[in-house]
Amino acid sequence: MSRGGSRTSRASVADPDLFAGKLDSLFGGGGKKTDINGEILLRKVPLHFGGVSDPFSNRSVAKRSTQILTALKKHDCPVIISTKNTVELLREEVVSLLNRV
Repeated sequence: MSRGGSRTSRASVADPDLFAGKLDSLFGGGGKKTDINGEILLRKVPLHFGGVSDPFSNRSVAKRSTQILTALKKHDCPVIISTKNTVELLREEVVSLLNRV
């Protein structure tokens, strides 16, 4: 049974710079209208990071994930991380981000 809505055949990879810019704009916006995702972030609802794919599955993905976590930390956005890769998570840079995210 189809639930309708838009369907795409390709998954897109998050662009850390674009995401950081959107967060900067959102939190510095002074009450601008935003979409539902912006409302969720503004209300500090924890973001589930890795619910669909592992954010630390390989070095390239882990690098992007670390950049995104850095942007989230800058704005004190709470994060829930789901991963199976404990090796990448144990890197000092990621651990220091998780202490305050």
